[in-house]
Amino acid sequence: MTETPQEVIKTIRPGDLEPKVSSKTLNPGDPGHKPVQLYLAGPMRGFEYFNFPAFDKHKEKLEECGWKVVSPADLDRAAGFDPDHVRHNGFYEFVENCEDWPLEMDANDIIRRDMNAVMDPETKAMAMLPCWWLSTGATAEYYLARMRGLYIFEADTFKEITAKDVDLVMALPDPDDVNLIEQVFDKSSDEDPCDEAKRITSGDRNDDYGPPDIDMLRIAKLWSAYLGTLVTQYDVPQMMTLLKVSREKHATKRDNAVDAIGYQRIYQLMREGKQP
Repeated sequence: MTETPQEVIKTIRPGDLEPKVSSKTLNPGDPGHKPVQLYLAGPMRGFEYFNFPAFDKHKEKLEECGWKVVSPADLDRAAGFDPDHVRHNGFYEFVENCEDWPLEMDANDIIRRDMNAVMDPETKAMAMLPCWWLSTGATAEYYLARMRGLYIFEADTFKEITAKDVDLVMALPDPDDVNLIEQVFDKSSDEDPCDEAKRITSGDRNDDYGPPDIDMLRIAKLWSAYLGTLVTQYDVPQMMTLLKVSREKHATKRDNAVDAIGYQRIYQLMREGKQP
């Protein structure tokens, strides 16, 4: 059973290379003590909705334990950033600079703001979200907190994170973290999506549905009859591409990209009078 996290005040003594945990511990929710402030760190870029749902879930859990939580997700919202309307469909790749940040956010201001939150004298601890080590920002925040001697622990398990733990994580990721990464970043195929789209539209789909120009014409006639307006065979692959864009907006999936490429290939081949 997981124990309620404790505020641990660390002090650095002369000659010590690592901060020592003092004997003074305070329960964040103890009567007579104001809530102990912590900073919640974790990955954002490359995750669906910038990982805001995970930040919100763990913030609520930590607050129930008595912590005063400073969440970068809340700071982003206060700055006017809305992850529901601005999607960054990142890959399993985080560059070492600000090139992949949303245009709506000034990277230097955000970095300075978050670092100031970590350096706030009221901040006594740091909670790390799962897969925090994937994020260059969260990693930088971890080392800054470590330099300050803050108490650092896992947000989901409340287990303290030591320097030795971090070395092991960097060398050999936890299987559960790897599974989470695979769920977030689609690695379902090593095949180039353009090659896959060409293979599908040239083979199996033709056998299943017939020549694409005839299939598109048949669909166009049905849509025209239903809508009471003219829909051409060239409109069909364009509209199906938009369907895939809509589905991708809801949730990132490799099939959406492959199918969209396939529909655009069919469109162009029809324009050129060619068969796949």
